[in-house]
Amino acid sequence: LLDQDARSLSYRFDGSLALRMLGSVYSELGNEALATEIYEEAARLARKLNESNPDVLPYKTQLAVLSMSLGTNYEQSEQWDKAEEAWTQALRLERELLASSADDPDIQADFATCLTALGDLALRREDSPNAKEYLREALPILRTLNERNPSNTMFEEQMRRVELQLKDLAE
Repeated sequence: LLDQDARSLSYRFDGSLALRMLGSVYSELGNEALATEIYEEAARLARKLNESNPDVLPYKTQLAVLSMSLGTNYEQSEQWDKAEEAWTQALRLERELLASSADDPDIQADFATCLTALGDLALRREDSPNAKEYLREALPILRTLNERNPSNTMFEEQMRRVELQLKDLAE
């Protein structure tokens, strides 16, 4: 990183990736405040890259992943409005990525994760109509991912949880 021109796109992208990894380390260590600060700086770099190069999918993907990381960290620190804002941004970016790579299972998984996170946040604020909308959109994606990846228990667990949430909402 140090021998690259600080204004270059690859330097900013590499810097954003490095900061994202560092943020993940601090998050794993339980230092959510520092992780969030680092993720915010990484997102600032990624946002600039994505805004100036909207057709470069790795830049959009990086910003989406950072938005998801921020959403998770804001949830853990009970900053619900910021969490919803971050997850909403991630969902918007994932929709754009899905439009250009509809069959990519990683994008599908991230898209479903955004929907379930927003569904959970809607449930927290007792907004059943929006919770249902998000969770209903997530469920068929999770079913497809589960069918295609039977050894990945994460998809089945997430699918079962969403099914239970929707069942509770129907009662």
